[in-house]
Amino acid sequence: MRIDTDKYSEDTVIEEFQKGYYIKSKVLRPAMVKVAVSSNEKKNTHKE
Repeated sequence: MRIDTDKYSEDTVIEEFQKGYYIKSKVLRPAMVKVAVSSNEKKNTHKE
């Protein structure tokens, strides 16, 4: 999930909904997280 915000820097994990798990070096379940997206960055991409 990506959240528009200027409070956090780009691509920063804001919140973890569900923890991810490894078994040895294999991913059993990836984490579910919220990631910050710059509001200005999103506005600039829509103008193109």
